[in-house]
Amino acid sequence: MSDEIKVGDRVEVTTIKHTTGVVEKLIPGYRTAVLRLDGLGGTLSATLRELRKLT
Repeated sequence: MSDEIKVGDRVEVTTIKHTTGVVEKLIPGYRTAVLRLDGLGGTLSATLRELRKLT
């Protein structure tokens, strides 16, 4: 699947407006990703369902 989210992908969090980042870590058992947020420099965890891969 080419749409599968992987470490290093740039993604948007669809449930939080204007929030984008890079996937740092995947937690498969919980279908969750840890993101390094753009601009803020912090981290955020979100379910894979909440993420949209940016091209």
